[in-house]
Amino acid sequence: MEEIIKKDIATEKANTIINRKQKVYLVMTCVTAFASIYKISEGATDSVMKAGLAFFVYFTIYMGLRHRKNWVMAFILIFSVFAMLTSFLSSFEPAKDIGSLSGKVVDIVFVLFSAYQIYFFSKKEVKALFNAQGTIIY
Repeated sequence: MEEIIKKDIATEKANTIINRKQKVYLVMTCVTAFASIYKISEGATDSVMKAGLAFFVYFTIYMGLRHRKNWVMAFILIFSVFAMLTSFLSSFEPAKDIGSLSGKVVDIVFVLFSAYQIYFFSKKEVKALFNAQGTIIY
């Protein structure tokens, strides 16, 4: 009986954290949407594609978390590994000015966020919450 209560508490904690992550991805989606609109108004075409891709990824993750789809776990894990490596490697480039230095801080925060994503979505309770089965990716 005590194990069932502990399992329910762990599932409830995981559900609360997923709801928070859902809000974080909604904010990230809105920020990238506004960044895309701003870059379009400036006429920068190459960074519009990057912001558009980020918008698509964040919106897809948001919708997957919102509807508790089992494919979103694999998508988050793959995206987190890719984002972590990219942000980690870009943090080693020399900073030219204060703007690029603040970008390095954002890169480091994003590496930590991606590492937490990998840890959190690899937990058994979260897998059970999404009805995810299999060991190919996670």
